[in-house]
Amino acid sequence: MVSNVDTLQLEKLLGENGDIDFDALADWAYKTRLDGLGDFPREILDDLEQLGACNMGPEFEWSRQDLRALLGKLRISSSS
Repeated sequence: MVSNVDTLQLEKLLGENGDIDFDALADWAYKTRLDGLGDFPREILDDLEQLGACNMGPEFEWSRQDLRALLGKLRISSSS
């Protein structure tokens, strides 16, 4: 189960406007994936692994829309 802190931190990293800090986002994804190995569905683990590479260059960056979709998945996972 995903804690509310995880989703709140992701929401803070996304913000509403401005640039996304992909270094901080990659760090968050890596830590969250490691902390949740036994708790996350495979699909979310795969998303977090891919997101962990988003600081490696523009070709790995996620759109704000894709990040919001991940946030939605995390919220659904935390409520089940």
